[in-house]
Amino acid sequence: MRNITVKHYLNKRVNPVILNEEFLYPVYIQITINRKTTQMRSISLGMFTESEFDKYQKGDDYKGEFINAGKLTKDFFSKEVSRVKKSFEFMVNKYGVSIDKQLLSNMVTYIEPLFLNWTKPVLIKMCWDYQEIIKEKEILYRAFNKEETLVKSIDDIRKSFEVDLKQKIPNDDFLFWKNINSLLRYLGSDSIFIDFAFSCKQEIENTKGLNEKDKFLKQLESILMSEL
Repeated sequence: MRNITVKHYLNKRVNPVILNEEFLYPVYIQITINRKTTQMRSISLGMFTESEFDKYQKGDDYKGEFINAGKLTKDFFSKEVSRVKKSFEFMVNKYGVSIDKQLLSNMVTYIEPLFLNWTKPVLIKMCWDYQEIIKEKEILYRAFNKEETLVKSIDDIRKSFEVDLKQKIPNDDFLFWKNINSLLRYLGSDSIFIDFAFSCKQEIENTKGLNEKDKFLKQLESILMSEL
C-alpha cells in the first residue's frame, strides 16, 4: 500500500481578501503519494484568517468563510481531507501504477467531477454506460434521458403521452433500475459519491425494498470497478 498523505493548508502566496479589517486566505489541499506532491484548491472554497486556520489545525472550534450551499459548507470542509484521501486510495488500489508527478496531477482532475460529486448524477451515468456498452443495448436505450433513471423516464413518458413502455424493457433491466431508484431515495440528495463507493455493500444492506440484493450488489461492484 502506497503512503498517501492529504492535508489542508492556507495559501498565503495569493493576495488575501480583506473582510472586516481581517486578511482571509484561500484553503488548498496538498496530496502526497510516495514523496510525490501536488496541490488543488479546496472544493469548499473556504477562506480563513491565519488565527482561525490555526484553530482548525489544532482541532479547536473555528470560524471560516463558506457559502452555505452543498459542497461549499463548513460540514463538507470538515470531511474533505478524508474524502480526498479515500478517492486517491481508490484510484491507487485499482490501477496499482507507479506514481509520478504528472500522473498525480492528472488524478486531481477526477476528484471534483467524479469522486466528490453528488452520488445521483455519477451513479446514473455509470449505470447507463453499463446498460449501453457492457450489455450492448445502446440502440434500445438511446432515446432515454441519461440524466434520470430508466424507471423515471418511463414514468415521465407514461404521464405525458399515456404510453407505457415498461413491457418493452427486459425485465432484468427494469428491476435493476428499480433498485437504483430505491437506493438513490435511501441515500438522499446530500450523498457524496466517494462515500457511497466505499460503503456500497452496507448501503445496499440498509436499503429496503430491493430485489435480489446479492445480484444487485454484484452488478454495482462490477460497475464501480469497470467505470472508475
